[in-house]
Amino acid sequence: MHFCTYFDHNYIFRGLALHSSMMRHCGSFTLHILCLSDECYSILKELRLPNVELITVKDLETFQPKLIIAKSNRSKVEFYFTCTPVVLLYLLSKSDIGLITYLDSDTYFFSSPEEVFDEIKGASVAIVSHRFPEKLKNLEIHGKYNVGWLTFVKDADGLKCLNWYMERCLEWCYDIVEEDRYADQKYLDQFSSIANGVIEINHLGCNLAPWNSKNYKISFDNKNINVDNQKLILFHFEQLKKINNRVYDSSFHSYRSYMHEILKKKIYKPYIQEIEFFKTELKQFKQLGFVSARKSQLKDTINPIRNAYRELKIRFLRYKFNTLIK
Repeated sequence: MHFCTYFDHNYIFRGLALHSSMMRHCGSFTLHILCLSDECYSILKELRLPNVELITVKDLETFQPKLIIAKSNRSKVEFYFTCTPVVLLYLLSKSDIGLITYLDSDTYFFSSPEEVFDEIKGASVAIVSHRFPEKLKNLEIHGKYNVGWLTFVKDADGLKCLNWYMERCLEWCYDIVEEDRYADQKYLDQFSSIANGVIEINHLGCNLAPWNSKNYKISFDNKNINVDNQKLILFHFEQLKKINNRVYDSSFHSYRSYMHEILKKKIYKPYIQEIEFFKTELKQFKQLGFVSARKSQLKDTINPIRNAYRELKIRFLRYKFNTLIK
């Protein structure tokens, strides 16, 4: 199986967590990582992760020179979004890759994706819906489908759809909502009208996320985490933010949702622990800009007002939303 993702050095811990989950659940695979910064490439090259191939932005720009123009007329994040279809097409241009799956770097496997690949067998393109609850349907202005998982097959329909997707993103890929486009995401709504063989992934355990978890009964049977009656395969930790050394904000409050104990203890805590593990392990890399514990403590001591305000903010969020992971 061939997968791809991208991130820079600021997001590297999440990318490493994704890779670690794939090592546990994905069997034989290759993860192609587009390194969005020189620092990221330098660190990953030194780590020599198993089953990983690295790609640089320069590689992509050589493959598709229009990216150079795109870099000059959009923000850094918008440029990153623009790279989504380009890296997919770049990989399918390699003779030994017949199917490629893009994953957002803040996703994480909890079980094998085999059931999803069984479901989409025979399709040329596979996409996954946001599955917003009724009260959040207004969020579909950003697109019915989510970019968290995209699969393309190297056949006539897959390449037709992917080439169309790339051309649209190169033309326009901004963090602005318009009638039929938003970043690299809302273009997915038009895929089925561009090519045949486009299907929507129905497996409920694929791309479970803060915005759709309230739709389902999530349970744990001492072996698997279940979404209704299906195994949790991939969780999307979108908008997870670290507030201080002890507290993360899950962003559930943004979607008017509540985090119950299974979500907190069986999904979020293992993921956060893995991220923190990689942060500890990678402290030797100067590219990440770590400061010593002594300097950090001194900085906190010098600025007690900021710390007090931050603690008040944490208490407010905990009281109002009960969505913090501690």
